[in-house]
Amino acid sequence: MLGAALLASDITWCENRGGQFGLPTADTAAPLVQAGALSEVLKITGVHNGRVGDNPVELVMFDVLLEETAGDPLSDAEANGLLDSLRVYRDDDGGSGASSFQPGEDTQVASINPLSLTAGVQTVSFTDGDTDVEVEFGTDRCYFVVVEPALGGTIPSFLITHKTLNTSTAEDAAILTSR
Repeated sequence: MLGAALLASDITWCENRGGQFGLPTADTAAPLVQAGALSEVLKITGVHNGRVGDNPVELVMFDVLLEETAGDPLSDAEANGLLDSLRVYRDDDGGSGASSFQPGEDTQVASINPLSLTAGVQTVSFTDGDTDVEVEFGTDRCYFVVVEPALGGTIPSFLITHKTLNTSTAEDAAILTSR
């Protein structure tokens, strides 16, 4: 991006780095998920695209679209008949590079029960100020979207999509200092 000053002859160049943060997402769902068991379905990596010295990026919310088939969004009743809960966990691989959901080790950062959808979209909000949803400059943080299918669910299969265009958001994390 180029910019010019109104009252001076300055021209400024500002590199467009694609936004302050990114949320690349991978489908990690197994072909079959077991009722009553936690199952990882999406892996979302929080990426800080800022510059050295920038505050951490704090995730605000993820939006996920739940559909029975492409173009057929689930209703609240269908979603709650299918899933006991939808959760998000922060990967706590401890540097081991495991990058797969480990229920006893990863940190739960959000849980939705019952689900409340708008046109098939479930918003998962994170707690403001929670350091578990902050991404420091120069690091990436992995999050898992996990479902717990209901026993005796009424829908044999479903689609889940991470909605990123103008919906899943982050903000500049506030840095507090004591005086």
